[in-house]
Amino acid sequence: MKLCELKKRFQNKYVIRVAAGVLTIALLGGGLGVYSQKAQAEEEKNPQETQVLADEAQEDEEEILKKTLSRQVSSGTITAGKEETVYVVAGANGKTKEVIVSEWLKNPQGKDTLEDASDLKDIENVKGNETFSQKEDGTLTWQAHGADIYYQGTTEKELPVDLTVSYRLDGKEISPEDLAGKSGKVSIRMDYTNKEQVQADVNGKKENISVPFTAISGMMLSDHFSNVEVTNGKVISDGKNQIVIGVAMPGLADSLKTEDTDLDTDLEIPSYVEVTADVEDFSLGMTMTMLMSDVLSDLDLEESLDLSELSEAIDTLSDASGQLRDGSGELKEGTGTLADKSQDLNAGAAQLAQGITAYTDGVSQVAGGVRTLQEKSGALGSGATELHNGIDTIADSFTSQQGLLDGSDSLKEGATQVSQGADALYAGVQGLTQSLSVPLSQEQKGAMQQQARDAVDDTFANGGAAEIKKQFTDNEQVRQLTAALVEAQYQQKAAEIYSQLPAIDPALKTAVDNAVNGGASLTDAIESVVWPYVKSGYNNMPTLRAAVEAGVASQMDTLLDGIVGACRESAQQAAEQAVVSGAEGAKGQIAAQLDQAKLTENVGALADGAKQVSDGAGRLSTGVHTLYEDGIRPMQSGIQGLFGSVPTLLDGINTLSNGSSTLAKNSGQLNSGATALKKGTDALIDGVKELDEGAETLKEGMEEFDQDGIQKLTDTYHGEIQSLMDRICAVTEAGKAYQTFTKLPQDMDGTVKFIIRTEGVE
Repeated sequence: MKLCELKKRFQNKYVIRVAAGVLTIALLGGGLGVYSQKAQAEEEKNPQETQVLADEAQEDEEEILKKTLSRQVSSGTITAGKEETVYVVAGANGKTKEVIVSEWLKNPQGKDTLEDASDLKDIENVKGNETFSQKEDGTLTWQAHGADIYYQGTTEKELPVDLTVSYRLDGKEISPEDLAGKSGKVSIRMDYTNKEQVQADVNGKKENISVPFTAISGMMLSDHFSNVEVTNGKVISDGKNQIVIGVAMPGLADSLKTEDTDLDTDLEIPSYVEVTADVEDFSLGMTMTMLMSDVLSDLDLEESLDLSELSEAIDTLSDASGQLRDGSGELKEGTGTLADKSQDLNAGAAQLAQGITAYTDGVSQVAGGVRTLQEKSGALGSGATELHNGIDTIADSFTSQQGLLDGSDSLKEGATQVSQGADALYAGVQGLTQSLSVPLSQEQKGAMQQQARDAVDDTFANGGAAEIKKQFTDNEQVRQLTAALVEAQYQQKAAEIYSQLPAIDPALKTAVDNAVNGGASLTDAIESVVWPYVKSGYNNMPTLRAAVEAGVASQMDTLLDGIVGACRESAQQAAEQAVVSGAEGAKGQIAAQLDQAKLTENVGALADGAKQVSDGAGRLSTGVHTLYEDGIRPMQSGIQGLFGSVPTLLDGINTLSNGSSTLAKNSGQLNSGATALKKGTDALIDGVKELDEGAETLKEGMEEFDQDGIQKLTDTYHGEIQSLMDRICAVTEAGKAYQTFTKLPQDMDGTVKFIIRTEGVE
């Protein structure tokens, strides 16, 4: 992938949008059975739902809506001790007229009395004859006699969510009374205003968070309605009647503050439901809205949106990008040095070419002089002396230290080394490219994964396991759960002892019954009457409660050991995956950058240029040695023989003429070698320049990629995403905490839902 494409991906905040998509599914899909936007009635038909409508055709409208809405909510096991349903009667515009609250007190242990708290008025038992007494603080004591209690009452307390129903006919607002009997394009909009807020700790600051109520509204439409469209909902049809189901989560968008982030376009949270249709002779029966605060608490968002592996991967990516950035800078320094040295080599080759040109010009002049000598042999005396001195000077230029012979040999050796180095560099680049394309072997992956597992084991051995246990034991909910478990087992043990008393000692049972009739609880009676009798033979035996507490503590220790083991195993698996995927990703990025910089092509061009330089230097060295051996040395011997044997002078002049001709001929070869050398160094300069420019482009690209891509992605993740996760946790906790519209006694869990019924328009 090219650098510009990578930058585009990161600028679009691809990872953030993936997280936003996960959020959308979790918030709107996890706890609701149905949700769709602007669905056409014909496209939303569901055979199963249609059959349900047909089966319930004989039921009244309210029962049909209540069952249909209940089916849209995921069912779970309700373990609350008090279930509360708030029935609201409202006008066609949604304004509240009357509120009736129905309460169900559960008595799984069959207690004789049940304690409750309530601020309701006109309380009455609706499913039995059990009576109650009430204190001034609202505390109720029901004479349950082992049964569940069902009662209801009224209240004038303000609802946590306001419902407003507005109507439009052909685009103009109209009251429900005036709309009755009219025809045209009708719009019915249900707006929800969440007024229930709590303070929560978000990123170390106290903020107001709305309780996450989910509103599911429904209405039945007759066959007078056609072309029905629903915003934030859907239509269920049986061919005659149509049921509209809509979903909204008022206040959730404000609590998550999505408008302050880049997630506002990715995460759409509905806050209203709107129905539009073509209507003849408008009439509308009742509408029903079900409000619940605990939909999000069933989703376990902290587990399903755990981004710890993503966080580790982003940090690893940031580190790898920094290493690539530093490596590209070091590569640029190396190519800069190579470019500078190549310039020195080119300058030396040019200087050598100029010297050889001057030399070959001198050889031509010598050849001309020899010819003149041959023509004017009469002036041999003085000419021979001058020629002797001249040939000695020329010979010295070849044989002296750092002369032409040594210089050409040194040049050949240096050019050969440059060529060999360039070939080695090319082979190294090819080897690097090939190694990056080969996947990690199983042995390499296994070694990396073993190191990751060992690191996790060290962490757990050096305090990690103890810290996990401490977090669980310090957690208030865990403490409450432990206390509840102690209380449950304590009551169970007391009940078991009580059930065995008739067979063990009827007198003890009578004493316990007398204590209970006197107002004591069964557990207190067992503790005060039976247990001293049991302990009388075992002085070191703890009390019944102490024994139960010790047993629960042992169970909790076993549970914590299991949790620590599961955490260690999960951490090992995450570390193994992260270390292998990080290594594979780094190899892929390095290979992509090498391909983009065309490093293999550039180094190949460098090796070709170096080969040309080496060949030219070799030809130059051969030419210089040939010139000296075949020209200079014979000519020098001939000139020296001139002084020893004048009779043979003519023969010597002839030999000299031949030697000068050979020298002139070899001068052409020498010039060719110098020219080839110069061309080779020019090619080397071009290749090194292109390599240096490529290294500069790679360096700048990696710096921009790291700064504008990787680091920006890292900052955004640790900012917006983690802040959003904190808000989600705060919202979820607010939903869990809202357990009653009226009151709850201490040490009792509750659940509450609201059913708002609006009047019809006839």
